[in-house]
Amino acid sequence: IVEFDKKQPDVIRKIPKVEDIEGWINEAQDIYKVKKTKTTPKETPIIELEGIGKKYGKTMEKAGFLDVESLIGLDRDGIKKLAEKTKISEKLIDKWAEHADLMRIDGVGPEYAEVLNEIGIDSVKELAQRNPNNTLDRIVKLDKEKPDVFRKPPTLKMIEDWIDEAKKIK
Repeated sequence: IVEFDKKQPDVIRKIPKVEDIEGWINEAQDIYKVKKTKTTPKETPIIELEGIGKKYGKTMEKAGFLDVESLIGLDRDGIKKLAEKTKISEKLIDKWAEHADLMRIDGVGPEYAEVLNEIGIDSVKELAQRNPNNTLDRIVKLDKEKPDVFRKPPTLKMIEDWIDEAKKIK
């Protein structure tokens, strides 16, 4: 990875740690063994959400929110109570809850959840209503306006699959 980054420095945003790579390999092996439709994120640590960082991550963990799936289903009242408890803005917590909801879709991790959120898709229910071509067009436009939001845009096929799965989940 380091050699690749030297040859093409604009591709990798951050060089991963060995333990991260080992975790990805283990997760990929688990997915390969049992390929199924997800209804919740696969216990993704809360700190892996885009924009949460170590400080907010530790604060959320202290409040009992250890993984992404713990944010799913938080209503306005729950968000408000969590904001009061953690001193984190309701707006940020709401955004993270939206990301968690989107991550129920197979293939949508923290980065693509951020992308979908950036183009105005904030829930699985909303994703189910979208047109794949229009969604891809908006993502490509976002990439031109904000090139640092994600590394590689999803393919049309990926978006079609996400929308199909969203229709089944909603």
